Amino acid sequence: NNNNNNNNNNMKEKSTRLDLGRSGLDNTERVATALADAAGTTTTTTTTSSSSSSSAMTPHTISNMLWSFASLSHPLEKGTLALFEKLTLAQIGHFNTQDISNTMWAFAVIRHRPSARVHHELQLRALDQVSSFRSQGIANVLWSLATLRMTPEPRLLQGIETKGLRSVGKMTAQGVSNTLWSFATIRHNPSQKFKQALQLRAIAVSQQCTPQATANILWALAQLGVTPMQILLEDFELMISMKLDHYRPQALSMLLWSYATFDRQMPPKLYKKIGRQIIMTTTNFEPQTIANTLWAMAKFKSFPEGDVLQAIKNKIVPNVDRFTMQGTTNTLWALMKLGQHPTGNLADSIRIRLTAQSTQSPPGPDESNTVRVRDGLLSVRPMIRADTEILRALQARALTFKGEFTAQTTSSLLWSLTRIRQPNIINRQLVAALEDSAIKNCLSFRPDTLVIILWSLAKLQHPISAQFFEAFAQPLSRALPSLTENERIILGWSLQILGFQDRD
Repeated sequence: NNNNNNNNNNMKEKSTRLDLGRSGLDNTERVATALADAAGTTTTTTTTSSSSSSSAMTPHTISNMLWSFASLSHPLEKGTLALFEKLTLAQIGHFNTQDISNTMWAFAVIRHRPSARVHHELQLRALDQVSSFRSQGIANVLWSLATLRMTPEPRLLQGIETKGLRSVGKMTAQGVSNTLWSFATIRHNPSQKFKQALQLRAIAVSQQCTPQATANILWALAQLGVTPMQILLEDFELMISMKLDHYRPQALSMLLWSYATFDRQMPPKLYKKIGRQIIMTTTNFEPQTIANTLWAMAKFKSFPEGDVLQAIKNKIVPNVDRFTMQGTTNTLWALMKLGQHPTGNLADSIRIRLTAQSTQSPPGPDESNTVRVRDGLLSVRPMIRADTEILRALQARALTFKGEFTAQTTSSLLWSLTRIRQPNIINRQLVAALEDSAIKNCLSFRPDTLVIILWSLAKLQHPISAQFFEAFAQPLSRALPSLTENERIILGWSLQILGFQDRD
């Protein structure tokens, strides 16, 4: 259902010569044929009268017209789309696999979510015909559902897997990419056998993979929790290196994110080449691309070129208002990870400080051991290289999501704030909002994350509320037996600083 490359250059010129009139649907067969010809396909519609009634609209005509409009990027008004939906419902019982595939693909391309009824009927018809689908049709149906974020029928997914496993050997590179990307996007993990078959097919067609297809395949495998075959990675790394000049920012960030998720270091030469390509393309970096790229580099604990980090950082402030909550969190976390100096084991630092303090003269009448330990630990602040303007902008953006923080974003943001060396640029409103979120999510934190939360608030010298003490008392009691010795030391220090020992 993709346009032939030879027709792409003429498509726009042909489409401007089409005179559809105000209704755009008079003499439906003529319009369908003209549109399909302009889009570079051949119709086999049955000759009918020029009546514009629904009886003149065969399933092929309906799907072909929709496909043509989508291929030509022709805008359709709501009324026209509603009419197409009505015609689809009227003829759905006669749709064959190509009609189903074309219709669903077209709705996805023009980003039109059909009504629940149309969506349901198309899936039921696809289920009835699933054994007759070709590999490209399967990929298109899956891609359409994923693109429109429509919930697939479980039985249809099962049928697609069964048919897909039999026809995977005929899949094109784009078909493999779309299939894997779709499964990952709708969060459906297919059988191990099907995933292995798709990887083997990806190896077979690796030379035909476009940069985006390569990135999509790796991204999908990472999302599905699959460790790629070694031969697949080796083939793809060769193809990536050969075609790197054609990689766009999104594909570059997907590559880095995938390798970081695989917990696999990129080959140094390839990583360096990608760094140079990033510098050349940062003008077009979107917020999600920025966040994913920085997150991956932080996981790698390095960046490929000296100018790469600065080139990406230059894009943060101008785009900060478009960052999502997760993107904001990941970006701030990554900057702190990439910018910090090694500080050693925290528990060892506490032991060293306590030992050093114990060899000094006893505290004065107004100085407690708690105060001395606190002051000593708070002096051990990692250096960060993130610009003040960036840190303030990211904190302000994070604050706009107040009330929406998840347990994961709460702990990540609190940890990130502790790595900021300059206390005067820490957004105290954000810290207070994160305390509220910690209270709300207190039962969702893992034992080790509870320690991070308390340690972060102690490091930030945040005066916590009585409600916080009440909320965390029970989770801490339950978590204590599973904590390591180091975690207990850190927890004990945090409780002292926060004043837990003064509470009942």
